[in-house]
Amino acid sequence: MAIDKADALARLAGNEDLLKMLVNKFVDQYSDSDSQIKALLDEQKVDEARMLAHSIKGAAGNLSMTDLFAQAKVVEDSIRDTGNVEPEALERLKLNLDDVSLAAADI
Repeated sequence: MAIDKADALARLAGNEDLLKMLVNKFVDQYSDSDSQIKALLDEQKVDEARMLAHSIKGAAGNLSMTDLFAQAKVVEDSIRDTGNVEPEALERLKLNLDDVSLAAADI
């Protein structure tokens, strides 16, 4: 599930306008973060890549983007543990980001 709308609304006291604004802001800020993470790792900026994955994970968790949260955690843990991430993990992150972007139109 890209966004658990009921759970997100419960976190936001039922404020649908706030949810729409926050989801759109998330999409604007993070929609291409998979390529940003790859670029940071290519430039040996491991801490910055890990922090970006951590930020995605936190925001996704707060907005009830459960699949994206889980994949961002996989990416963050991989970067923390190995200093890198498998291309397949970044591809799954991109797919989850794309799913959230599509779901944002229906919020």
